[in-house]
Amino acid sequence: MTHGKTRHVVVIHGDLNRPFPTYPHQDWQSNDNGVMARLHTALAELEGYRFRFLSNHDTLLADLQDVANEIDLVLQLCDDGYRNDPNLAVHICAFLDLLGLRYTGSGVKALALTGDKQIQLDIAQRNGIPVPASRLVQPWEPLPVDVQFPAFVKPSATDGSLGITRKSVVHSTEELAQAVRMIRQEFRLTCPILIQKFLPGRDLWVSILGNPPDDFLVLPITEEDYTALPQDYPHICGYEAKWDPTSPYWQLTTCRTTLATDQQAFVVACCKRLYTRLEMRDYARFDWRLDAHGAPYFLEANANCAWCWDGHLAKAATLAGLSYSGLFATILDCAWRRYGN
Repeated sequence: MTHGKTRHVVVIHGDLNRPFPTYPHQDWQSNDNGVMARLHTALAELEGYRFRFLSNHDTLLADLQDVANEIDLVLQLCDDGYRNDPNLAVHICAFLDLLGLRYTGSGVKALALTGDKQIQLDIAQRNGIPVPASRLVQPWEPLPVDVQFPAFVKPSATDGSLGITRKSVVHSTEELAQAVRMIRQEFRLTCPILIQKFLPGRDLWVSILGNPPDDFLVLPITEEDYTALPQDYPHICGYEAKWDPTSPYWQLTTCRTTLATDQQAFVVACCKRLYTRLEMRDYARFDWRLDAHGAPYFLEANANCAWCWDGHLAKAATLAGLSYSGLFATILDCAWRRYGN
């Protein structure tokens, strides 16, 4: 969209020169996959904007203060957290709020609420949204002995599917203990653990752009095609699918869902309800899964979901006829309308 004047936008994202604890080898270079080049290309295609990138987190706060009076908006793409620490995901937004800067995406409250998967499930259930049976186990608590198998084991407070692998689907107390050890030892996570009823049906990704009450653009609902997997691999989209090119999960493809129209309408209505209740802004993604009978259950909401060119948000945008640059243009336009400009 062309505007009357050039709008000055600062882009912030993870610090490419610091370790990324959630990535294999904990570095950016070996996991880039063309992400930054495509981001720069996409933003360069937008007319009426001048973009400036700030990525040095050691000086980020001072740099933002220096340009606070010169910019119109911050394109907030720091989904890895301040200093690439997922535990500091809300801190950049808090600082932007203190500076009085306008920025894209959800604020502190939404990021804090969606940072805990069990809190999300509690809120969803209280709002009449179906969720799988779950129990939360604190690090100091023994594992329950009455788990109904098969079960699904995952950390309660991580992004990027950290700690979720094909071993997360467990069929016995021994496999349950192994999955927990993997989370604690291999992934070095100390957060509480969720043990959920495993839903064997298809997974669904629902991406929404916009803001309540009625400025919503629902992108086509997508699901994963698991036909490339070996027969004994569970149909889940976890850490291997996102970070391990040597895994069979790397061959997964995303397609438009074939879910019945009435079920899609139900899922979308639930997502809009959660979007509003969690105070999400501009864009978000919601993860669902079907049970053995085809009934949909909400799993989690991602307020600051992955914006990379090969992520679920961008794939859904492509199905909606939006180019990668068009996706960012739409997100920016959502923020302008929200701020009344």
